[in-house]
Amino acid sequence: MSENTRRDLIEFDSRASGKALVQRLGPGLVPPGSFQQNDTGLVMMVGSAVHKRNELAAAALALARPPWVRGVIGVGVSEQVRATLTNVFSCEWFHSVSEKEMLELYRRAEFFLMLGTDEGFGLPFIEALSAGCQVIATDHPLAREVVGGAGLLVTAGDANEVGNQLLLAPSVPVGLRADHAKRFSWTVFGQVCEAELIRMTQGPRSSTIPSGVLEAESCES
Repeated sequence: MSENTRRDLIEFDSRASGKALVQRLGPGLVPPGSFQQNDTGLVMMVGSAVHKRNELAAAALALARPPWVRGVIGVGVSEQVRATLTNVFSCEWFHSVSEKEMLELYRRAEFFLMLGTDEGFGLPFIEALSAGCQVIATDHPLAREVVGGAGLLVTAGDANEVGNQLLLAPSVPVGLRADHAKRFSWTVFGQVCEAELIRMTQGPRSSTIPSGVLEAESCES
């Protein structure tokens, strides 16, 4: 879970403050060593759920027509997104792709764009970062927590306001993005979960959680 989700839980029930443990998830379906830099100019967009706000992202791209965008890859996006972008950029639309195919699309894309602010953890952001994409997200608490300075965070607004912020290509240094992506590990996540289960059944946390793992629980970013 994220600090953002933990705050929501505490707001719902204050007792969660002493029960909810924050630990970063791993990078979704992206295996270790998948990070690769490319210059395809392809922007990837994923999902048709309203909360992902891909319709706004598509409208912003269509209005701004950023010179750095050479094409769009859309996976499971809505008909509205397809209609908005099809005659503006070279577009590829995909549906019901396998995990292997999804990973290849992440690797082909140079940029990942999603403006949603209601993700529980923001796993698509982490998958994209871990595959080497420049990530573009709306500046809000969850994006600051999981993406931070490793991506471009744009100020919320209408299509014109967002589009104006997309005229210049994101240019976060590759080393910074690669280092940030390494912070999300299924191995560490599993270790913390195992240690916490042991703690609950056998004794105090201090005697069961492996050295160096406690620090990862704070999710300070």
